[in-house]
Amino acid sequence: MTIRYAVLTLSLCTLSAPLLAQWSQTTGPEGGFPMSFASLGTTIFAGSFAGGVFRSSDNGDQWVWSGSGLPNGTQVRSLAVDGAVMYAGLSSRVYKSTNGGDTWSLSGSGIPNTTVSAVFVFNASIFAGTGFGLYRSTNAGNIWELDTAGLGDNAFGVFSFAAIGSTIFAGTSSGVVYR
Repeated sequence: MTIRYAVLTLSLCTLSAPLLAQWSQTTGPEGGFPMSFASLGTTIFAGSFAGGVFRSSDNGDQWVWSGSGLPNGTQVRSLAVDGAVMYAGLSSRVYKSTNGGDTWSLSGSGIPNTTVSAVFVFNASIFAGTGFGLYRSTNAGNIWELDTAGLGDNAFGVFSFAAIGSTIFAGTSSGVVYR
């Protein structure tokens, strides 16, 4: 009786334990290690260290290069999606794709030729974090303006963004987080 009770208890504990996900390796992308990810519909995009952008529409089983129009050997540090438009923060400005990553073009003017470490879409604005400060576009990336009000001496080195509700957070190289 005691053995049956122990087996029953162990079985119930095992069945009631939450199932934990297990990571499994994909087949790529080839051409540099991934620095950023974004999804558009059922397609996942990977920005790589030196190979541009790759995409997979089969859960990472096959990856296809998707960097036409990007400078050769560029680092794609950040990817962001706004509806059907994608933005890529590169080691040399922001690029934009309006056709699912098939082709990319330089996104507007106003950002100096500098590394864009983070691109973030929030409501009707696109933010770009660079070593020279935070830039914002309110017209789909056509014109970028420096937006450092309130950042003080930490305006340089904006490297990450996140949002909760209507509050945007910006992480800086000085270790200070702004909202």
